[in-house]
Amino acid sequence: MKKPEPCPECHGKGWLEAARGGEDEAKLCGLCNGSGSTPTGRTCGGCGGTGRIEVRTGERQKCLKCMGTGRFPLSEDL
Repeated sequence: MKKPEPCPECHGKGWLEAARGGEDEAKLCGLCNGSGSTPTGRTCGGCGGTGRIEVRTGERQKCLKCMGTGRFPLSEDL
C-alpha cells in the first residue's frame, strides 16, 4: 500500500472551508504568551508549540477524501 501523504483535497488540514466562510486568523497563545513552551520547558498543550492559536472565522466541513485525517490514502484500519 502507498505511504500516506498530505491529502491533495484539503492539503493536509483535514477540513475544507465552507462557501460562506472567511479566512482564519492566528492569535497569540494565551497559555504560553506566544513562547510555545511551558515555564518547565515542555511543549505548550494549548498551541502545540507554535505559540499561535488558530481562530475560526468561517465554517469548516470535514474533508471527505481523507475523512478528516489530513492524510491520503487512508489506512485500512479506519
